[in-house]
Amino acid sequence: IGRFDPNAPFKFSQKVQTMWSDLDRRDIRPEKRCCLLHQPTRRGTVKYTGTIPSLPGPEGAPWVGIALDEPFGRNDGSVVGGERYFECAAGYGVFVRPERVVIGEFPVMAVEDDDEDEDDLEEI
Repeated sequence: IGRFDPNAPFKFSQKVQTMWSDLDRRDIRPEKRCCLLHQPTRRGTVKYTGTIPSLPGPEGAPWVGIALDEPFGRNDGSVVGGERYFECAAGYGVFVRPERVVIGEFPVMAVEDDDEDEDDLEEI
């Protein structure tokens, strides 16, 4: 029945509560290194966890703000309305739901690493 279900508010509340519990259980918090699920080369540092009322989705549900190591992002730590949630260079920031974040030991992928691979190749 969806939104017309008499239990919809309770189910909605449970879903949001589960999202917050997931943040704690998985230790998603500012200054933790991370990568994006299914995109392991998109690495960065968590800079913000909390609600962002201007973004779509369930009211009160958490977002994770990440400063990426490379310019694969969409913002600079602010949302479309201009409200800033963290600081990073333009094009390095993203806001994602907690289920898309993997916390771990993800070192910064240096540009020099790519150059070393090129030195191993013979010129033709």
